[in-house]
Amino acid sequence: MTLVHNGKAYRLANANDIGSEVLLGDETFALACEDPTYNTLREYDPSQPMPYKTCQRWRYAWIECDDVITSEDVLNDLCVSIHTKQKATGWWDQADNPLVVPTKIALIVSECMEALEGHRRDLMDDKLTHRSMLAVELADVFIRLADLAGFLGIPLGTIVAEKEAYNAQRADHKPENRAKKGGKLY
Repeated sequence: MTLVHNGKAYRLANANDIGSEVLLGDETFALACEDPTYNTLREYDPSQPMPYKTCQRWRYAWIECDDVITSEDVLNDLCVSIHTKQKATGWWDQADNPLVVPTKIALIVSECMEALEGHRRDLMDDKLTHRSMLAVELADVFIRLADLAGFLGIPLGTIVAEKEAYNAQRADHKPENRAKKGGKLY
């Protein structure tokens, strides 16, 4: 996982980063503790010898890196990963059938309808009983959608980012225009 802060890329710090500078909030710290029992950060002050004041657990700390992984990359990779898993379990044995894409789209719609039913009736899921049916069916929608995008080689993450940027500029998506008579209510 990476983040971008003030134009620099950071990844989560780990035990191999002992002695390195890390970012925590807007402040820089030195990762100081090797003992995984404590996993602490200490304030970074190059003029002072160790030990520094214990501050936070390093699992919440970020260390500068060169790689920037965007949400687009994550979504694109997830589509490929989900499709690979679905293919390995036999869900694509008839991939050469000309009806496979329309069938997969229909299955996405069916999952949407199951999510709607779960919401309408305020049901808990019957398989993941600690989750709402709405949440589980939305996960199924995502899995089926990502699977199809992976099969078709569609870079869904990239297209989502492009579509979000486009929608941000659309007059009919602005709150003031949606509030007008004849505007999009939903």
